[in-house]
Amino acid sequence: MANVAIIGSEKSGRTSLAGKLGKKGTESDITLYNFVKGERIYSFVDANGYPSSFKTLIQAINLSDIALVCVPSSGLNAQVGECIIALDLLGNKRGLFVITMSDKSNLTAISELSEKIKAIAKGTNLEKWETIAVSNTTFEGLESLKRKFSHLGRSQNCKCTRNELPPRILVDHFFNVTGIGCVVLGVVTQGTIKEHDKLTLYPTERPAEIRSIQSNDVDMKSAPAGTRVGLALKGVQSKEFDRGYLISRKRKFPRNSI
Repeated sequence: MANVAIIGSEKSGRTSLAGKLGKKGTESDITLYNFVKGERIYSFVDANGYPSSFKTLIQAINLSDIALVCVPSSGLNAQVGECIIALDLLGNKRGLFVITMSDKSNLTAISELSEKIKAIAKGTNLEKWETIAVSNTTFEGLESLKRKFSHLGRSQNCKCTRNELPPRILVDHFFNVTGIGCVVLGVVTQGTIKEHDKLTLYPTERPAEIRSIQSNDVDMKSAPAGTRVGLALKGVQSKEFDRGYLISRKRKFPRNSI
């Protein structure tokens, strides 16, 4: 399983690309698209609240293992620079630059834009990222894009070591479900969670127990690092949450970890 952030300017074609890559799910200022086929499981995060909210961009990146930076074929803009800076500061991200709406340009112009992207990414964590062109009408290049980020997903550092760390879930959505109670959506960033685990919500330090776990509508007894989950919780209410809150073992966190 891999979580993929799709980021870029409002008119970069990021949302139509996300819609071709997965089935639309939970929607707010970030929208989730899911793809499940056998062992191939992807969750795509469209930061559709950006650029109005820079916070949305950061949250989408934090929820993901891989990032796709969408650059319109019309040329570079300020949002491309902001995305590069954000990814560089957060570090440890794999990804690709995607030149969108490639059918509205020509091969020479796309090649020149690729070189410009390489130039502004030089000296950052993104300087070795590949660039691929995709049409947002015919979606030519889409299959090649899928192969490339699938390879990035397989070549990620093994999550085995993260599975042994204390469990931690980064929350992005939360709501009440009749007959169930508080449900939160998020990503297990480290550790392995299990049904009936007694954890703590941060920064409020409220105790919470996991009543049940789902991933892509499938019930699970446990979920390892990297899994996108829906959790039914006992002991807390949805109104106590905000995006970016953590659920973990009771311990102290550095102030900048939330």
